[in-house]
Amino acid sequence: NPKANPKEGPKEGAAPVQPREGEGRLYVVHSLAPDLRGLGTRQRKQGAKSKPPAQLAAQLAAQARADAVYALGGCYASILSEFLESGQHTLRLPPVSGGL
Repeated sequence: NPKANPKEGPKEGAAPVQPREGEGRLYVVHSLAPDLRGLGTRQRKQGAKSKPPAQLAAQLAAQARADAVYALGGCYASILSEFLESGQHTLRLPPVSGGL
C-alpha cells in the first residue's frame, strides 16, 4: 500500500478501497502509476562504450520494456490485492498509465 510522506510525495501502488461519496454504494481503489520516464537511463550510461550502437540500442530497449512491465505489474498487483481485500464483487479497471 502506498504511504504518503510529505518529503517524498505519494508512493506508487494502490490505496485501500474507500466508499465514494454522493453516488450510493460505489467503492474506489485509488492508484498511482510508477514513473517510467527514466527507464534505460542507467544502462545507457554503463554500456555506451562496450557495444556497437545498434546492438546497444536494441538491448536497452528490451531492458527498458522489461523494467516497465515489471513496474506496471507491481501496480496492478497492488490494485488487485486491495480489490480482493475489499470483498466487492465487481472491478472496473482502466489501464494504468505510467509517467503521465
